[in-house]
Amino acid sequence: GRIDLGLGRAPGGMPIASWALNDGGKRNADQYPQQIKELTMYLHDLADDKHRFPNLTAAPHISTAPDVWLLGSSGESALLAAESGAGYMFAHFINGEGGEDTVRQYKRRFKPSVLGDTPRAAVAVFVLCADTEEKAEELAAVLDFTLLAGEQGIPLEGVPSFEAVRENTYSPYEQRRIADNRNRMIVGTKEQVKEQLLALSKAYGTEEIMAVTITHHFEDKLHSYRLLQEAFAN
Repeated sequence: GRIDLGLGRAPGGMPIASWALNDGGKRNADQYPQQIKELTMYLHDLADDKHRFPNLTAAPHISTAPDVWLLGSSGESALLAAESGAGYMFAHFINGEGGEDTVRQYKRRFKPSVLGDTPRAAVAVFVLCADTEEKAEELAAVLDFTLLAGEQGIPLEGVPSFEAVRENTYSPYEQRRIADNRNRMIVGTKEQVKEQLLALSKAYGTEEIMAVTITHHFEDKLHSYRLLQEAFAN
């Protein structure tokens, strides 16, 4: 199997970045399937002289093209990936429910294309690995607060430290949200994390997992990745 490290932020971007990339216009989700078709044409030099951008090709001119994957958290994105022949990564770090069935649907509905002959599936999940369970729980408490703040529209200046959130109290509703969000995370020592990742791999029927690790201290992130490497080294 393969573990990819989600370096930096989680996959995706902030709204202002999406706005800028759309030249200040609103994002039109209805155009997304067409945009994938056009990207496929450009990557594989399929835009002929009748295309709206005649004979447009991607550079450099080489004999291969990048492998195209879609990251999604719903059945709609899985179906789009299947119909396009693209690879599909389920964003378990966004939606902790129903991903296994979504990936099965992707595999059943997959249609071979210039992008791929067979289905390729993976899963992205929050991973917090530490030397002890206590330290791992401290990292998780910070992510608990960060996710909850995002849901409530509370602006944060970066990821807070454990010291800044350790005395926080939560309402019953917030406690339920935190419990639900824990379904999006894998937390523990390297032995515990390895066991949970192998179970996730089996549930999703994939040998590729992207580990998304968000911490206050960069060293905690780096150490989590090092422990993850050690866990799967043998």
